[in-house]
Amino acid sequence: MDRQPVRRPTEREEEQPGFLFRIYVPSERLYAAEADKLLSLFHDWLTTTRGPGFRQESYRTASGTIYELFASPSASPQADLREQFDTFSDFLNLCDNDPSSATDLLVQPACPRHERRDRG
Repeated sequence: MDRQPVRRPTEREEEQPGFLFRIYVPSERLYAAEADKLLSLFHDWLTTTRGPGFRQESYRTASGTIYELFASPSASPQADLREQFDTFSDFLNLCDNDPSSATDLLVQPACPRHERRDRG
């Protein structure tokens, strides 16, 4: 198998409008398929809770997959990306442990994280 190096993105590429992050997942990595599903779920969750202003792109190399996430100018930046992922993580835990609370979270997506914790 011919391994092609994955190059580091240039500053120009990272300055693309709405660029949020880029991650590389080697195909031989244990749980590579699960990483693909997790990133897709995160994108779906963002578009469900924050609106359709998010776009995920991915492309494969000979040795893995590169994922990129972008936000359109119309996407409401209600919180930084880390907080968004933390909230998504909380949501996944609720799906497993308390599905009705997970449903409530989707019904009221604009509720700040600390207020949701105060209610429970």
